[in-house]
Amino acid sequence: MKLSIITGSHRQISQSAKVGNYIKQYIETKKLFDEIYFLNLAHTEIPFWDEGVWNNDENWKKIAETSLKSARDL
Repeated sequence: MKLSIITGSHRQISQSAKVGNYIKQYIETKKLFDEIYFLNLAHTEIPFWDEGVWNNDENWKKIAETSLKSARDL
């Protein structure tokens, strides 16, 4: 039997990754599954979120300005 564990946080150091790793290690020691696949979304190139939004990053300023302009044009 196979198991997939997916941690959904975009942050490199996240609580969900810690929990996911704990579950993976626990299950490995109990030999409950033949295969365990662990996917940490923080290590993917999916653009969910960037902490730069809180640091006044120039890229986020442009995104915010474009979004506000689009919303006003509705």
